[in-house]
Amino acid sequence: ALADSVASTCAVVSDRPEVAAAVAAALAERGVACRHLDAQCVASGIAAASTALAELEADGPIDGLVIALARPDAVRGTTWSAAVDDHAALVPELYSDAAWCRAVADCSAATERPLRVVTLTDATSPGGRSRAQAVAQLARSARAATSERVAAFAVRSSRLSA
Repeated sequence: ALADSVASTCAVVSDRPEVAAAVAAALAERGVACRHLDAQCVASGIAAASTALAELEADGPIDGLVIALARPDAVRGTTWSAAVDDHAALVPELYSDAAWCRAVADCSAATERPLRVVTLTDATSPGGRSRAQAVAQLARSARAATSERVAAFAVRSSRLSA
């Protein structure tokens, strides 16, 4: 089971500075010190995410990670083809979300410390809602797949859009 202690340090992974700042400010109000990791400066994939997180951990341990990655501009419209078109970037988006979650699991295993991960998903479009659902399914397996060390949460929002 996860330790009862409250998170005191957190990393915010985002490619949107305004979202990272808002998340950090909200966490700071609750006494959580944040470090920003600019997702635009990290190559895609599990190895790159794991390396970036390990480098961040070298500056001191973190208790959690918030992932808040942007979506491409949504395809607007109410037709079936617009909904399908809005899913065009879904696979790389899910791969990125999963890579960061895997990096958290690897970090937790390497340090033998519990970690929390929260993935914020922009759910203002059909593709965004599908992504949010997939992230929720990914979060469901976190504890069982990490010897109860990683607690993952998925937050679907309509307030993250640009």
